[in-house]
Amino acid sequence: MTARTEPTAGGNQETARRSDYSLVVRIATRWNDYDMLGHVNNVEYYRYFEIIVLTSLARAGLNWRQDSIIPFTVENHCCFRRPLMPVDTMDGCFRIARISRSSATYELGLFMPNDETPSAYGYFIHVFVDRHTERPAKIPDGIRTSFDTRQTRRDKRDPESIGASALFPAAVHAP
Repeated sequence: MTARTEPTAGGNQETARRSDYSLVVRIATRWNDYDMLGHVNNVEYYRYFEIIVLTSLARAGLNWRQDSIIPFTVENHCCFRRPLMPVDTMDGCFRIARISRSSATYELGLFMPNDETPSAYGYFIHVFVDRHTERPAKIPDGIRTSFDTRQTRRDKRDPESIGASALFPAAVHAP
């Protein structure tokens, strides 16, 4: 395992609190998320991370179907601290750790309802690319502005809370 050398956004992720993040997304669990040991299967943690990241990008105005600049995941990681046990919902937290011209690093945490520290934490790195050439491209201004707002919320310890993730439109029209 390679140790991550990038600095974290708000200190140690292992001891981070919800207020150390800029976005808190309530994530509903499903019956099939659980394994035979009675806790969330480890592959689901990455699905939860993806829900958190996609929710943030949707709130930033990214249109996956039409935008000419879209993000590609180039690296991700998860540290498992303790099992996520059966509950109806948990909190997924998001903060920006680093922004460059064409990439962003997000730090993520998964919290059980009454826990003050994350059961799991990790990161995603996105490189924004031209949809057609798949070459790195500048992060669009609207998304960068949203990322700046996220960083300000993190700095003020004032995370936005979303009651539930809603990633897909009500109806998808076939071409």
